[in-house]
Amino acid sequence: MPAHWLLQEGGRISLGSDSQIQIDLFEDARLIEYHLRMTRLERVLLASENGRDLTQRLFAIATKEGARSLSVPVGELAPGRPADFVSIDLDDPSVAGAEPGALLEQLLFSVERTAVREVFVQGKSIVQAGRHRDQTEIVRKFAGLQNRLWR
Repeated sequence: MPAHWLLQEGGRISLGSDSQIQIDLFEDARLIEYHLRMTRLERVLLASENGRDLTQRLFAIATKEGARSLSVPVGELAPGRPADFVSIDLDDPSVAGAEPGALLEQLLFSVERTAVREVFVQGKSIVQAGRHRDQTEIVRKFAGLQNRLWR
C-alpha cells in the first residue's frame, strides 16, 4: 500500500530497528519518499496533508511515530521522560555548511551515519565519538560467526 495513501486515510507509519543489515532511520525515511517518486513519477507526495511539509512528516515517521507505536513518550528532555537522543557532527561532509534553517532537510536527505557522534538511550550513553560502547566485543563475535559460517 503506498505510503501517501495510507497517511491520507489516517494511518500512521513508523520505522524501527528490526533489520540485521543496518540501522539508519534517516535512510529508511528517504527510501519512503524515493519509492513514491519512482513508482508514482511524482515528487513530495507526503507533503500535503494538514499542511505538514515533507521534511516534518518524514522526521516524525523516523522518530516520533516509532516511539508512539511503542507507547513511549517522546518530544522533550524532561525529568521522568526517557532521554533518547543523538548528536550530529555538523562538520561531517554529509551536512557541513548547512544553514540553520535547512538543517532538518539536510538531516533527512543528506546525513550519513558517519555524522552520528553520540547516541543516548534512556539517558545511557550507547555511542561515543561515533563508536558503540560494545563495538570491540560485537565485532569480535561477528568475526567469529563469519569464520564459522564460511569455513
